[in-house]
Amino acid sequence: MQDDVLQIRQGAAATWQGHRFGYVGADGRGGALLDVWSEAEPAWSVHHRLQPGAILPAGGRFLRVSELRHGEPGGWIALSPAGDTGAIAPVPPDHAVLPLQGSLDIGSTRLELTGAPEAEVAHARRWPKLQPLARTPEDQIEALELRVGDTLTVGNRTLRVERIQSDAGEIGAFVAFSISP
Repeated sequence: MQDDVLQIRQGAAATWQGHRFGYVGADGRGGALLDVWSEAEPAWSVHHRLQPGAILPAGGRFLRVSELRHGEPGGWIALSPAGDTGAIAPVPPDHAVLPLQGSLDIGSTRLELTGAPEAEVAHARRWPKLQPLARTPEDQIEALELRVGDTLTVGNRTLRVERIQSDAGEIGAFVAFSISP
């Protein structure tokens, strides 16, 4: 295996560029479930649903799902640097990402995009992650309209929308947030 390829076994995690990557397993649709979180800011974690060849922002650069093998207990995912991202800039490593195909957890709150961003606006929802969305009372699900510069308060943290990236082929749409304090 090459030095620039990160291979993660199902049920395990690996560290790269200050981020942890945990391969949960198959998503039931031929893809993979991958969790990513920052070692420096463990209050947030990103949950990705990825297909083979997909490109995700993580660790200050873009990574491609270069190989995927399903099966328990021998399943694994391989991530390698994506060199073909065109003019799309990577997300700074200290920013949290909300992917179109996935969700972002911050403390006990979950955020999820409800559709692809359009005209510099992203529609999302947030709810307490203590229960599945389907069992969450409607009055606890908040619809959000996000624009660059908007802020959200989640617990004792403030999230600022820094970027809304529309779908760009293998790079799926996402929203990037800076988090303070």
